[in-house]
Amino acid sequence: MKLPTLRNEGLILRPIEERDLDALVEIVSAPGVSEWWGFVESEEKLRADLLSDGDAFAVEVDGEISGWLGVWEEDEPEFRHGGVDIMLAPDRQGRGIGPRALRMAVDWLIDECGHHRVTIDPAVGNDRAIRA
Repeated sequence: MKLPTLRNEGLILRPIEERDLDALVEIVSAPGVSEWWGFVESEEKLRADLLSDGDAFAVEVDGEISGWLGVWEEDEPEFRHGGVDIMLAPDRQGRGIGPRALRMAVDWLIDECGHHRVTIDPAVGNDRAIRA
């Protein structure tokens, strides 16, 4: 899947680049994020996971890397749908950025990729993610 750059009022979703990884590793390691991300085997593996084979956006707010938004597609004709996952820096949480970023990605998956269903599966105890 070739990701576009999506923009909406100071919020940018763009394909992740190598230069984003240091900031994203720092965000994943922060309290408020690390407990939801899961076990980190090594920084090298984490960096590869963040790149997601090109299927993830860097979330930029006012020119600053503020999070990660992964997308995926199931192309099997009988089961065709998309999915999303997101993490934001602790200082960007609770400000409406997550729901806006998710809406941008979902709109793209529906309008441009032709999916009729999009899933997300936050941890049952992650109330903020569930609200987003």
